[in-house]
Amino acid sequence: MRVALGSISESVDYGLTASACHEPVGPKFLRITDLQNGSVEWNSVPWCKANEKKRQSAKLNIGDIVFARTGATTGKSFLIRECPEEAVFASYLIRVRLSNKADPRYIAHFFQTSDYWNQITQNARGAAQPGVNATKLKSLKIPLPSLVEQNRIADILDEADALRTKRRGALAQLDTLLKSTFIEMFGDPVTNPMGWETYLLENFCKTGTGGTPSRKKASRYYENGTIPWVKSGNLRENIITSTDEHITEHALKETGVNLVPKNSILLALYGATVGRLGVLGIEATTNQAVCHIIPDPKKAEKLYIFHTLANQVPYLVGRGVGGAQPNISQGIVRSLKIPLPPLDLQNRFAAIVETVEEQKARMRSHLAELDALFASLQHRAFNGEL
Repeated sequence: MRVALGSISESVDYGLTASACHEPVGPKFLRITDLQNGSVEWNSVPWCKANEKKRQSAKLNIGDIVFARTGATTGKSFLIRECPEEAVFASYLIRVRLSNKADPRYIAHFFQTSDYWNQITQNARGAAQPGVNATKLKSLKIPLPSLVEQNRIADILDEADALRTKRRGALAQLDTLLKSTFIEMFGDPVTNPMGWETYLLENFCKTGTGGTPSRKKASRYYENGTIPWVKSGNLRENIITSTDEHITEHALKETGVNLVPKNSILLALYGATVGRLGVLGIEATTNQAVCHIIPDPKKAEKLYIFHTLANQVPYLVGRGVGGAQPNISQGIVRSLKIPLPPLDLQNRFAAIVETVEEQKARMRSHLAELDALFASLQHRAFNGEL
């Protein structure tokens, strides 16, 4: 049986229009930007001023589900499983408070399915900034078994999701381990508290950027291409072994794009991805938004330089130019002062990194299996097969 969300909801309400404040002047003020990776870090959520009437109308309770109602995150939802006693939600969110006919956990899991997203996409209004409103949310069709069955399904999906969360947490801990190990061995590369000899990056590294072959010659430069072409958006993992686009031999010969060797360090220079880093695990080309950095192996170990740059990213972005989207120029990269400890110490750190990366690779493989299992359970659950 499928029912309208409005028929199993006590209320569907818009949030509070107020200014965020970083002093405790009132209740916590949950905004769209506070919903990150399926969780909320309440300690970092700001406060807002609100009178008693507004506090009560926008108060969040455990079991509430909030939705982003506009912009790029339209339809993104979050189940309130815990929250401060005094917490309200902002006007760009919609709060759904369910009746006793529905288990909020079951409904929240449905809001992660393709069935839900297909309905949201169809109902989204507007062009550049699509959005949904309370009326549209109320009309969403939800598969609704008995409450006992909802509880059972929610328990299964919660347990499967908890396994994925633990695996992601373990991966994050390994990243934290590498950062702390680097600082323990070498100190902060910006302040250089250990007094290592420093050199300009250009003194021991070659740098360069790529380009974008003309899209007007797609049949010659892109179609059936076999040469990996890295864009700044591909810099998501430390080791880059694949790309979503490839270029042809014609593009390599006829444009300013050059092959970059395996083990080169890549750095995003501008845009939303500014400061992202990666190491090439393959030979590839790049676009103009990506700077490649090739250390002299007689002076510097690539993984040491990679982690040195990773610790300097905020400093790099701070030195960039531009407004809302700061840029990093090649000149800034080349003029960076890099501490160079003895090469044997760099190599020792690199060996630690390689061991940790092997562990991360195994964990990512296991996480992929857990993701596939969860997707299968989710599909079966909302098709009456679980």
